[in-house]
Order: sequence, then C-alpha cells, then structure tokens
Amino acid sequence: MAVPEVPVFSEEQRFEPCISMLIVVAGVPVPVVLSVEMGVRGVLLGTVVALAPLALFVPARLTAEVTESGLSVQLFPFHLRARWVPFSEIESVEQVQLSASSYGVGWTRAGWTYTVAGTDGVRIRRDDRDLFVGTQRPEELMTALQRFDRDGWSE
Repeated sequence: MAVPEVPVFSEEQRFEPCISMLIVVAGVPVPVVLSVEMGVRGVLLGTVVALAPLALFVPARLTAEVTESGLSVQLFPFHLRARWVPFSEIESVEQVQLSASSYGVGWTRAGWTYTVAGTDGVRIRRDDRDLFVGTQRPEELMTALQRFDRDGWSE
C-alpha cells in the first residue's frame, strides 16, 4: 500500500456567503410565479426548484494542494476527482490578479480558471494550456510550487 504524500501547501476555500444570498434572492420569484399557475403545488415545486442550487453551492469548496509530485485542484461537488498537474508539465508560474471577479470553474482563451473568492491567484503555464488557481494565500502557493522547481521554470 502506497503512503500518501504529505502536502507542503493545502488550502480549502468556500464560496462567499453573498453568493448563496444571491441564489436565494434570484429564486424568490419562482414559487410566486408557479403559485399563480399551480396553487399550493406550484409553491412547493417552486421552492424546491429555487433552493436546489443551494444544495450545490453551500457544500462547494475549492481545494488546492502541492505535494512533492505536483499540484492538485478540485472544486467539489462539481469535480468528483481532483485535477492533477505534475511538475514535469509546468513551464512557469506567476502570481497574478484577475481583472474581474469570477466564481467557479471557467474556460478562457488562456486556459482554465478555478476560483471561489476574490481575484488573487497563481497562473500555471503548461505546454498546451494555462491554469489559474484562485487563492487567499498566493505568496504561499508560489513558494510551495517554486520549492519543487526541477526544470528551472521559476527563474
């Protein structure tokens, strides 16, 4: 049995509470509209439909870990398995700040972004695509990644 690697950097973030509040506020009209058409059943159905997104966002968390082998990133429950980036695939890393706040997982021309709070993070340049990992501790993530630079990409 293999011994699990001990992370040198580990961070777990959750969506900001205002996101949950926006979901609730945006869902308020749904039961009202359905109640006009369907009565009590519409209110019940509308409430379930309006609150269902909370079942995804309340437990959601972004986990980033750096071990001796590489970086893993997972946005649970949207990804059941972590996305793995071995150090051998990394060309460079840089601390960056996004120009606008975005939340969740997104695809841009530059590559994938994973963020749940704020605009600070680290861009990992890879052979064929970039990866942005949002973090509340960008300096620590950079230091952890640079610690395992075997190919000179942090110079």
